[in-house]
Amino acid sequence: MVKTIKFVYALILFLFIIFIAKNVDALQDCKVDADCPQNSWTRIYRCIENKCRYTRVMKYNE
Repeated sequence: MVKTIKFVYALILFLFIIFIAKNVDALQDCKVDADCPQNSWTRIYRCIENKCRYTRVMKYNE
């Protein structure tokens, strides 16, 4: 009985990972940079290949 419950529990976790957690399509469609979310000083979004992508701009003092 315990082995059956453990098997069902493992099966539920496996199915959750495959079908629910894998559904990650967070990139928004865009045509220009203005279609992307608003920029802040920590996050800068650019429209690259018609998808809003996070880009990091670092300036070094040399």
